[in-house]
Amino acid sequence: MAIPNSLVWHFSKTESFSVRSAYNVSVELAHKDIRACSRGLGEVPRGGWDFIWKQKLSGKVKVFAWRLCKQALPTGLNLKRRHLQLQCSCSHCFVEEEDSKHSMLDYDFARQTWALSNLPWNVVSVWGDCAESWVHYLHRNLEAWEYRFALMVAWRLCYCRNKCLMEESRSSPGEVVTTCTSYLLSFDAAFPANNSVED
Repeated sequence: MAIPNSLVWHFSKTESFSVRSAYNVSVELAHKDIRACSRGLGEVPRGGWDFIWKQKLSGKVKVFAWRLCKQALPTGLNLKRRHLQLQCSCSHCFVEEEDSKHSMLDYDFARQTWALSNLPWNVVSVWGDCAESWVHYLHRNLEAWEYRFALMVAWRLCYCRNKCLMEESRSSPGEVVTTCTSYLLSFDAAFPANNSVED
């Protein structure tokens, strides 16, 4: 006697499809992707965002770093995924897809800015599989001031990109580095090492 064909959903106990079971599968896959993205550079601590939130930086830079790690910046690729933009090519070089890595490291303006920053390129340029692993790698491999400076430069690169797109106003790589340096020095003077920063 032949068994009739039937559809079976192996992701629930009843083997029947439900929206809840599909949601649980998608959440599990998302967590696997997040854990997998850091394989090449060492594990990103589970649930620990202290490498961003405990830094002596302004709230907008911390939020930027967190959004960078969560792939939530308005890059061409993210806007295309959300059906807000038709093309995902870089708005500066018009050649490559604009993902987080491209906007932070790969196009000429970003490379020139990092070169002027005097941060070690052999550390800054190690991206890995995702932005979160990059930020965590910077945290582990740069001195505290250098790490905060790197987050500032990354934030300013994003700021300059947006300003160029919205207002067609361009900065030079030197202006970015000078602005970040003076900002951090002013911030450190306003909030000495023993004082906590409340955002």
